[in-house]
Amino acid sequence: MARNVEIKARIDSIEALLPLAIACADGPAEAIAQDDTFFRCAIGRLKLRVFADGRGELIAYERPDAAGPKTSDYAITPVADPDALRATLARALGLGGRVVKQRNLLQVGRTRVHLDRVAGLGDFMELEVVLREGERADDGVAVAHDLLRQLQIAPSQLVSGAYVDLLRLKAEGDAKGTPSDCRAQPAKKPASNAALNAFASESTCSAQARAASSSGARHCALAPNSINASTLAEPLCPALRS
Repeated sequence: MARNVEIKARIDSIEALLPLAIACADGPAEAIAQDDTFFRCAIGRLKLRVFADGRGELIAYERPDAAGPKTSDYAITPVADPDALRATLARALGLGGRVVKQRNLLQVGRTRVHLDRVAGLGDFMELEVVLREGERADDGVAVAHDLLRQLQIAPSQLVSGAYVDLLRLKAEGDAKGTPSDCRAQPAKKPASNAALNAFASESTCSAQARAASSSGARHCALAPNSINASTLAEPLCPALRS
């Protein structure tokens, strides 16, 4: 499996952070519409990602829920018919949730910088530092820390868990009439590498979402947050929360 060091943070707006991110980046931002469907599974997480052009990717990954940088082991398989695969996996495994977002991707050296507008949640920044084969996770953590400083991200902005978890928590809070905060949540520490915690990403992709994003490739384009959160967050199987 390939490995990343990843970190996610809540931001006030993509527009506010974009100039800093562009100043660090190797090139312009690329706008990518993504529709992720999660499935119940016994180990880690499994999601089917569909792009605006109809392509799909099946992504399996394991990552601890922690507010600071954490390692993610993942495998990606291209999918020619994502709609058919979604139906098959939903029948076999059951649905675990859905995340629809407009992602603005920038490359900073070996680090992917994501500025995400997530339907039902708001705006986030995510870093993925690609680790070389055999490289220590601490090396990727150091890269992430340096970039966080350049982007002026405070420890209080860091978020644990995946977007699908935050959507579920928000839906539960809305049902109880208690607003939820998408910032850092208490989570289990990774089994190893204490440095990762030192510093305190479904159902068929709608035609509307595909049309809205198809005109924005290869430049920074922000899609309106027009999808109701209650239709996106489905209950998660406990096995999905590693």
